[in-house]
Amino acid sequence: MQAWDQKPREYASYKDRRGNSIAKWDYTAIDGYNSKSICGRGKKCQGWTTNGRYVVTTDKKGKSMLKVLVKVKAPHFFRKREIYGAGWAI
Repeated sequence: MQAWDQKPREYASYKDRRGNSIAKWDYTAIDGYNSKSICGRGKKCQGWTTNGRYVVTTDKKGKSMLKVLVKVKAPHFFRKREIYGAGWAI
């Protein structure tokens, strides 16, 4: 199964002491180590993996905030003299 075919997994859902509703989901955006993925070693993603968690907080007035936590795992060590780039869109 491709990473983008997977639905985010709910991690937690609760209300804090201020009455804010908080929901957290774990996700995998790129699975570079799944042998059935098109992003496996030797392919387009070359072993790179991107996953993390996103958090939605909604206050009593209905105002919401989205926080996205991202972890990128490289198939090799980052070399300080090289340039890396990443893009993100929601």
